[in-house]
Amino acid sequence: MSMTSQKMRKHPKQEVKNLVQAGNWNKTFPAKMETDTKSCVFVKKLLTVSISNITYLRSMFPEEAYSNRSMDGLPLKILMEKNSCKAAATLASWLVGAFDALERKYLRELLFIIYVDPALPEKVHEMYTFKFSYPGGNVACQMLQGEERKEVENIHPDTIYKSTQNLLRSIISITQGLSPLPTSAYLSMKLTYYDDVTPEDYEPAGFGPAEHQDVQFPLGSLHLGSGDVATSHHSVKLRVDAMQVEHSVEQPSMVTNTYSATESDSEPRANVGDAGGTLRHPVITTISCTC
Repeated sequence: MSMTSQKMRKHPKQEVKNLVQAGNWNKTFPAKMETDTKSCVFVKKLLTVSISNITYLRSMFPEEAYSNRSMDGLPLKILMEKNSCKAAATLASWLVGAFDALERKYLRELLFIIYVDPALPEKVHEMYTFKFSYPGGNVACQMLQGEERKEVENIHPDTIYKSTQNLLRSIISITQGLSPLPTSAYLSMKLTYYDDVTPEDYEPAGFGPAEHQDVQFPLGSLHLGSGDVATSHHSVKLRVDAMQVEHSVEQPSMVTNTYSATESDSEPRANVGDAGGTLRHPVITTISCTC
């Protein structure tokens, strides 16, 4: 009996795509986050998307102030930097200033605050706090690092995808459950820094020194940790604090926002908390946007 050797055809191994590669993630966020620079780009986009959707769901700006995106079925709104709504354009410029502090690894907290009475700046109606820390030269969220401040390494893209989606869904769920804002509502953004690494004269564009004021919410207010997202180089944690008020008879669909203009001045630096951060926020003037 004769025998003839035969070659077996090998089927090419199919590449298994992770969640970042499989969907339309790269329509909103960068596809790669391995390096510190690319990771920083992702964090900036995440902050933009988060704050954009907070403002949209709280009916702060008109529809035309936003562009539309989606994350695999999750509808998202993005504030446009070049915006016909002056107040929305001001907010976009604040984010650009905050991103400079993030890139330099000075940023400790970004506080997005809603007030209802300009005469009572210590009375906050809602506050959205994004927290950061910088152990070992890398940005990392305090909650993820814990007391030992260990570095986050080798975060799988699927983990980043899921945590990002969870944070954004949390924003949607929480903000939709809040009472409508009164027409007197206005906005402010505050940044805190680490004084041990931040130069004394550092001021990002659009921000100036400000005195620290403790924020107190009345009993029964909402206090929620709303998610955290980490790459191998950066992470961000969101906390939402909001007053719970009864629904009034009049329910405005849009609010008239009195925005905070920004400029630097010579006010003394204010130490914040045990970490020794510096609190700065825009100096208040009136820029009205009727939505």
